[in-house]
Amino acid sequence: MHGTRQAIRLLFLVAAVLLVPEASRAADDTWASPADGFFHIDGNWTDNSAPTAADTVEFDVAGTYQVWWDSITGNRTTQSMGLTEGDVTFRITDSPSSPYTWTITDGGSAGAAITGGTLTLGLAGYTGTLVLDIDGALKVDDDGTLDVRLGNEIHSHTTTVGSEGDGMLVIRSAGRIYPGRSYVGYSAGHTGTVKVTGAGSIWDTAHPSGHLYVGYHGEGTLTIEDGGSVSTWDGQIGDQTGSSGDVAVVGENSSWFNRQRLIVGGYGEGTLTVTDGGSVSCDGGLVASCGSSSGDVDITGEGSSWRINRDLWLGGDFVADGGDASLTLSAGGRVYVGGFDWRTVALDESDSAVVLSNAPGAWGELLLRNGATLNSDGYCYLGYNADETGTATVTGADTLLTNVFLSVGHHGEGTLTVTGGGRVPNVHGYVGYDGVSTGTVNVDGGTWTNSDDLSIGGSDIDPGGTGTVAVLPDALLEIGQVLRIWPDGTLTLAGGTVRFGAADPLDDQGGTINYTFGTVEFDADVTIPAGSHTVNAFFGPAPTLTPLQGLTVTGQATLMTPVTLDGGTLSVGSLVYPSFLTFNTGTFNLTGPAVTVVGSSGSTFGPSLSIGPGQVLGITDGTVGDGGTLRVQDGGQVNVGSLANGGRIVMDGVTSYLGGTALTNTGLLTGTGHVNAALQNEADGRVEVGSGQHLLFTAAGNTNAGTIQVIGGGAEFTQDLTNAASTGLIAARDATLCFGGGLVNDGSVAMTFGATDLFGDISNTASGLVVVSGGGNAAFYDDLVNDGEVRISAGSNAVFYGEVSGEGDFTGSGTVYLEGDLRPGHSPAEVDFGGDVVLGPQAALEIELAGTAPGTEHDVFDVGGSLTLGGLLNVLLLDGYSPVLGDKFDVLDWGTLAGEFDTVNLPDLAGGLTWDTSGLYDAGGISVTPEPATLALLAIGGFSLVACRRRKRSA
Repeated sequence: MHGTRQAIRLLFLVAAVLLVPEASRAADDTWASPADGFFHIDGNWTDNSAPTAADTVEFDVAGTYQVWWDSITGNRTTQSMGLTEGDVTFRITDSPSSPYTWTITDGGSAGAAITGGTLTLGLAGYTGTLVLDIDGALKVDDDGTLDVRLGNEIHSHTTTVGSEGDGMLVIRSAGRIYPGRSYVGYSAGHTGTVKVTGAGSIWDTAHPSGHLYVGYHGEGTLTIEDGGSVSTWDGQIGDQTGSSGDVAVVGENSSWFNRQRLIVGGYGEGTLTVTDGGSVSCDGGLVASCGSSSGDVDITGEGSSWRINRDLWLGGDFVADGGDASLTLSAGGRVYVGGFDWRTVALDESDSAVVLSNAPGAWGELLLRNGATLNSDGYCYLGYNADETGTATVTGADTLLTNVFLSVGHHGEGTLTVTGGGRVPNVHGYVGYDGVSTGTVNVDGGTWTNSDDLSIGGSDIDPGGTGTVAVLPDALLEIGQVLRIWPDGTLTLAGGTVRFGAADPLDDQGGTINYTFGTVEFDADVTIPAGSHTVNAFFGPAPTLTPLQGLTVTGQATLMTPVTLDGGTLSVGSLVYPSFLTFNTGTFNLTGPAVTVVGSSGSTFGPSLSIGPGQVLGITDGTVGDGGTLRVQDGGQVNVGSLANGGRIVMDGVTSYLGGTALTNTGLLTGTGHVNAALQNEADGRVEVGSGQHLLFTAAGNTNAGTIQVIGGGAEFTQDLTNAASTGLIAARDATLCFGGGLVNDGSVAMTFGATDLFGDISNTASGLVVVSGGGNAAFYDDLVNDGEVRISAGSNAVFYGEVSGEGDFTGSGTVYLEGDLRPGHSPAEVDFGGDVVLGPQAALEIELAGTAPGTEHDVFDVGGSLTLGGLLNVLLLDGYSPVLGDKFDVLDWGTLAGEFDTVNLPDLAGGLTWDTSGLYDAGGISVTPEPATLALLAIGGFSLVACRRRKRSA
């Protein structure tokens, strides 16, 4: 019964299948052999039946062959088509009045797939047209190639080249493809290549879904050449992170039209090259739009162009920074931005140009930010035609707009803003070029460089329109040759710098200069103001520099009329006729090399110069010569790059200041004040601080090979100081010496008479000598490492509050007071004190034991005079050393002894041993003995042994 039911079910299933209409059952039709033949001939297919609407068509035969089409074949419909192997050409054998169409109805991802081999549509000599109409996707993958030529066409909803493998699509000789959304290099690790070549060859996706991605996740390449044409809704080159796209438009009449925007470098790497007359157009352009991206555009050759109807943004947008962007124009390449007729631009074909111009009602801007670069070897126009406008913004460090000829408001209205570190270098600059134009340039935190001339309100030879240039704080305007200001031209300097390359560059044609604050700089030798229209225009015939105003002459400044510094800044390379300078307040800088500021002969200011309150003297590379005196009064300031003092520098108050890089002294530095330059006191140099004076040194890298003498005053070094061997001497009496960054003493430190306080760590090296003599008293408040000699002469005293260590001796018969730690040597050593030593109640003497040999295996504290004990004795074992029974250590020696340690810390001993300190205050030694319990056991053991012997004798 069970078997009968199964048979009945199987019978019903077979019947159901047989009842399904033939057209609704998909079947595989495969081309039978590598032989030419008509599509409609049954015998050319492996099932002896030509494909129908229900079939999937496969070409998988190796070899080269043609599939023919004629009026009998006519229009055909199948579900899908695939090529996996072979070199197959579809061609029309007759000359139909209308194209034959092969409709592929699979609306999914498998409509038509070229996944190996080569499929060619069209053959030379045959004029008929075949149209592949694909409801779904066209894919070219796995080293497959699709070649569409000779008027043959493909229509598809999507086209992908390079998805699951590498793929190539070629459109040539008037072949045409009309895809929807298209991907070239879809998947990471795979490459898609498309070439559109020859007049009439078309790739057209210019409908709302027609996005073209060249490099989506993978690597994509698109070449449009020899009159080929691509039209898209919008294009993206290097779309996703990790992708790369490369598009080249080469040759006259080769074109890429984007109805909406074109992005070169979305999140990936994008490159666009337009050369030899090719053209690209779009509504809006972005280069390196996101932070992880990079975009490079190169437009080169006569007739090569990129036309953008609205905005062109490089390196981001007005909201956020993008990636690394560059746009280069050369040899006639051009970029047109804005809604205007680009054909109105009248230039020689060989001239490169960037043209921004918007007809009324249109709008478009150029934005460069975040390090983007636009380099043109020709022209840049903002507002080219009358009644049209053009606006450009260059912002961000290293962002660059470079050209030869820049015209802001050429015939129309133009605006340029340079901000945030952006730079605009060009050769010639024009603002408001002709009579109907208006040009505005705001340099606000950026740089505009005109290496030749700048004309405001006109051209080189004629007045023009209205031109306005504003140089705002932290901005720089550079003019290499001539500044020409026509009657409707205005230059406003309000916080930045205007730098001229010539001595008298102003060609005043009746324009206006508004100068409120900022710096006027001449990179030349200048005579002030005789013959200098430029200086007069900014400062008047008798220049007075008030606060926030500056005048800089990098060369020689010759004063021929009074110049007054009244809170402003005057900077000169060198100065002739300084008697014309009235220095009330402000800053005077000498910036030239090897300038002798003061001295007995050949100096700028004669034998002496005093810098008073509110005055600042800047010296780049200067000398105080022999016989010269530079006095820095209280409230005065001197800033130096490097200054060599062979005369006298007198610091004259607590707020007097000398700062900079280096101060080399072979003369005299004295007084009270603040020195913030590295002191190099040479062998014949002297630093003298007298009674009631105080010199503060705050720079690093100080050295003394001469003499630092402090008598009754104070010298403070907040950074390091090295006192040189042989010639270096620091001498003090009734003084305060502060070494906040430490003193390395290779020479001599001598203190005599009165009381001297020393702060900061001191390293007295093997060649170093520290002396307290003549009844003087010295207090050392921080650590001393003595590897040389410290001498405390008779009748003198030295108190040490910090840690004292090192292997050097303390000679002399004076008295040493130790109120901190004493650690003889750097490892076990014997340190000798020639005079008396007093260990205070806070003192800690550390004795290290590594053996029984005095001075080499354990520390010895040897006092030639009287030793007064107090504080702590701390005994340590080194390097795993373990004393044995009977070991003795002579750790103290003295002439006479007074007192005892308040505390003695001894290390634990193993093996039933203990310390014997009974000789510590008799002979200065400690030893190792058995513990008392061990002695009792030994005594009991000895008594038992005697009794045993007696019993043996009685037996």
